[in-house]
Amino acid sequence: MGNLSLNIDSAGFIIQYLINSGEVTVVAIRADLKDERNEKMGLYEIRVDGGKIEQKRTKSSTIKTSYAAVNGQSNTLDRATRLMIVHLQYAFRQDGLVEHFTLFHNPSQGGMDDTFESAIDRKGGPTKVAAHLSQILRNTHETGQEVKWVAHSQGGLIIKSAVEHHNQAYGTPLDSQSIQFNGGANNIAQTEMIMQKAGIKVLGYNNNPNDIVPMVVGKNTRNPVRIAACVVALPLVLWGPSHLSPHTLPYTGTGLWRDWKFWNFKRAKN
Repeated sequence: MGNLSLNIDSAGFIIQYLINSGEVTVVAIRADLKDERNEKMGLYEIRVDGGKIEQKRTKSSTIKTSYAAVNGQSNTLDRATRLMIVHLQYAFRQDGLVEHFTLFHNPSQGGMDDTFESAIDRKGGPTKVAAHLSQILRNTHETGQEVKWVAHSQGGLIIKSAVEHHNQAYGTPLDSQSIQFNGGANNIAQTEMIMQKAGIKVLGYNNNPNDIVPMVVGKNTRNPVRIAACVVALPLVLWGPSHLSPHTLPYTGTGLWRDWKFWNFKRAKN
């Protein structure tokens, strides 16, 4: 019996098979969980070179790059890296191609645990992840480093909770930081008050109107027609391919993502 590792749309699978007289019989297919639950929360310095990605975990508690990102839930480190490249390059396309940034990795603990984390940060938190990011924001500001952030999905809740925690515990400015929210699960009105208190400039909220995460989970609409549209589109969020999901990739105004293919990036081999 042999094992074959196969990646399908960033989801890992192990296929067990038998080869007998030239015929291949698939015996079992199971998810390749690897060590996803053992991935480390924290900062990773990312470089993109010719379509290849270099990841370097840093023990520093400050950000030294001009761009940074925090990913949403249910993302492995590799998937979060590739996805945040797309979000950063689209959000800051007028700055030129973003090829060097810091990822604050929010590791997945599993769907239910990730959702529970989101619920805590929605109520103010902070979760362990948000408290750690709060310290990083504070330390980075103290160095004078200006950073443009993109926060996607659960990442919007995490950074909202991190800044709220900072406001309550320290109350000092964080005005060297600016944030773009893409498909964030955070409420816009609440976020604006929190960011304004910290002196953080909100660069924008790029939310697909058919995305259930910002619109319904984030409570950013009360329109029953819009809510119904989000529910109809929910299967695409949960099970659809990335380019058809109203949530995964940056919203371009069409609801479809045609020009960027984040799955084309390949991690550089050491």
